[in-house]
Amino acid sequence: MEHIVRDAIKVANVVSSFGEVVAGSDRELALLTTLKSFLEDYSDNIYLDPVPVTSWHEDYCIVEAGGSSYRCAIQPPIQTDLDEEIVKSDIVVMSAEQAVRRSLAEGEIQNKAIVVDTPRDPDDIATIARALSKHEPKLIIFSDDLNTIRRIVVLSNLIASYDLSSPVKTPVIVVPSYVAKKFVELDKARILAKSSVEESYGYNLIAESYGGGDREIYITAHHDHWLSGASDNVLGVALATTLFKNMARFNNVKKGLALALFTAEEGFPQRLSSFYWLVGSRHFVSKNFYRLFEEIEAVINIDVVYSSDVIVSTSSPILRSAIAKGNFNLDVANDNIIFDSFSFSLAGIPSATINSFHKALESRVYHSDLDVVSNIDVNTIQRFAEVAMNIVKTVDRDDTLDSNIIESVLASEINVDPPALEVLDSLYNFFKALEKCDSVKKRFYMNVFERLALKSYVGMYIGERLGVREFARILMCRDKVYSVPLGIVENVDECHINYRFNMDLLRYIICGACKF
Repeated sequence: MEHIVRDAIKVANVVSSFGEVVAGSDRELALLTTLKSFLEDYSDNIYLDPVPVTSWHEDYCIVEAGGSSYRCAIQPPIQTDLDEEIVKSDIVVMSAEQAVRRSLAEGEIQNKAIVVDTPRDPDDIATIARALSKHEPKLIIFSDDLNTIRRIVVLSNLIASYDLSSPVKTPVIVVPSYVAKKFVELDKARILAKSSVEESYGYNLIAESYGGGDREIYITAHHDHWLSGASDNVLGVALATTLFKNMARFNNVKKGLALALFTAEEGFPQRLSSFYWLVGSRHFVSKNFYRLFEEIEAVINIDVVYSSDVIVSTSSPILRSAIAKGNFNLDVANDNIIFDSFSFSLAGIPSATINSFHKALESRVYHSDLDVVSNIDVNTIQRFAEVAMNIVKTVDRDDTLDSNIIESVLASEINVDPPALEVLDSLYNFFKALEKCDSVKKRFYMNVFERLALKSYVGMYIGERLGVREFARILMCRDKVYSVPLGIVENVDECHINYRFNMDLLRYIICGACKF
C-alpha cells in the first residue's frame, strides 16, 4: 500500500503542476495527454472521448486599492470585461443572513456595490448572489474571512433542471477579507476583471484492462478542477490512475478493469442549464447506456479526498450488501447528485463515491486556493486507497447476491422515510418474485429496481434560506420538496401510486422471465 500512496502523490504533483484545469481548455487536453502516456503500457484499450462543453475562462481579476494590486476571483460562468471604480458612498455592507432574509426597499441597492461575508457553506454564494441580483446592484463582492479566493458557479436558477439557464447579470467576485476592508476604509478602489465563454470539447479519458470475465469494474474520478483543487479532485485523479495502473499491472482482478477520468464535472454543457455539472459522466452513460448496463459490475468513484473520515455514498442495494458483507467499518450514505457516480446510479448501474465531502465543507477549503496537495495528510490518501481497493476486490470476487442482506439494507434505508403500506406490499411481492430468478437475472432486476426507486430531492425553500442541499433516497415520497433534476413532486399520493405501479409492473415481468 505504501508504494500506491507514494505513486499517487507523485501523480498528484504532476496534475497540480497544470494549475486550474477547465473543461474544454488547451490545458485540459495537455493534462490528459500526459496521463494517457502514464497508462498506455498497462491498458489494452485507451482513448480520449470528446464531449461537447461550454468552456469558461477567467483571464484576470484584480483589485486596485491604496496603490496596491490584489488578486480576486470572478464567479463563473459570466462573460464580462469589467472595469469598475468603486467609491465609498457606493458600498453597502451586509451579512450573508441579511442578504437572504432582509427585505430590501425598491431601489435600495440598485447600482450599488454590495459587500457580503462568505457563508459557511461556500455553495450558498450562488443562493445569495441570485437573491441580490434581482435588485440590480452593479457588483456583488464576497469577503472571505479565510483570506482566500473561491470559484462557485452562479446562475439565475438554483433548481437543477434541464431547462435553459443563464448567469446572473451582476458580476460576482470573491476577495480575501483584508482586501474587502479596503473598500470601506478607502475613498475609492478599482476592480478589473475579464472572463470569456466559448463552445468547445472536453475529453473523457477511458482506459481498459481486459480480464477473464465479461463484466467490468470501473474506477472513476473527474479531472477538471477550480483553482488549486487538490482534494476536488487532483488527488481523486491521482488515486484512480494509480489504482488502475497497479491492478492492471499485477492482474489483481478476475473481471475486466476500466478507468474513466471525466471532464466537466464542475461544468458546463453547451446548452447551459441549471443542471450544469456531471457533464462528462452523463455524456458517457447516455452514449453507452445499453452496453454499460449489461457489462458494468460496479463503478467506484473517488472525489473530495480531504479527510480520513471517509464516507461511501451509494444507493445501490448490491454495493451496500457487499460493503456489509466485507465488514469494512465504513459510514455509508446514499449517492448524491453532486458526484459523478450519480450519473450511473440514475441509470441503475451499481455505483459508489468514496469521499470526505462533509469534512471539506466543514473546513471551508472547498473550491478555494487553500485546497493544495501539501495540506492533505498522507494517512488520508492511504485510507482512500485502502477503501477503494477493498471494495473493488470484494465486488470482484463476489458473484452472488445475498437477498437477505439486500432486504435488510433496504429495510434500514426505507425505515427513515417509510413509504405507504401499499408500496411496501408491492416491494415485498417484488422480492418474492425475485427469489425465483438465477443470479444473473437477480442482478439485472435489482439494477432496474434502483433506476425506478432512486430519486434526488431538494427542499422547496431553496433560495429563501442558507444551507439547503440535495439529498437522495430509495422509495421516498415527501411534501415540500423538488425532485431534481426532473421537476416537482406535486403530490405524495401520486408519488406512492407511481412507485406501486412500477413495482407491480416489474414483478409481472419477473414472473414471466423467471417462470414464477
